[in-house]
Amino acid sequence: MSAHHRQRGATLIEALVAIAVLGVGTASVTSVISAINGARRQISFQTSSLELFNRLDSEIQSSTCLVFQDLLAPDASSADPAFLVPRRAWQITPPVGSRLRTLGDFRDAVPAVRVEYQLDDVAAAGPNRPPALDILVRVREIRGTAEDLLDIQSAHYIRTWPIRKACTFRSASESRGGYP
Repeated sequence: MSAHHRQRGATLIEALVAIAVLGVGTASVTSVISAINGARRQISFQTSSLELFNRLDSEIQSSTCLVFQDLLAPDASSADPAFLVPRRAWQITPPVGSRLRTLGDFRDAVPAVRVEYQLDDVAAAGPNRPPALDILVRVREIRGTAEDLLDIQSAHYIRTWPIRKACTFRSASESRGGYP
């Protein structure tokens, strides 16, 4: 063969190199798309969890919590039933008669989440001041895995916020409430 008859087209090695470059490029693009989808899901969770927390916080703050002066904590005659549940137990359903409605599973949220709360402690406010309730609100993503059944306290799919609910003194069982 003479110098005038050069081979045209690609050799097998060039074709394999081109396929390898395309494969690496495709894998990189797939990885970036996966990371973007994960970030979008995390942002959606953060947004919906904050919205649901704010709703529950408003419900807690507007609920009744009157305390007779001779008691250290609210009782059934003067407080929302949500403030009378056992301490340190996560509640996902509102007690009967409670004003709290933003509790339980929200499957229509993206991603689906569970909102729950627990009474943490009754904080003594000092002399001539009513006690306050320390409440933890937890919003966790419902993942559809075995992790949903575990009482995991913190993970990237769980948000927990503290709330302090101030009670008001009630002067006597016959009065309508207010300060003495």
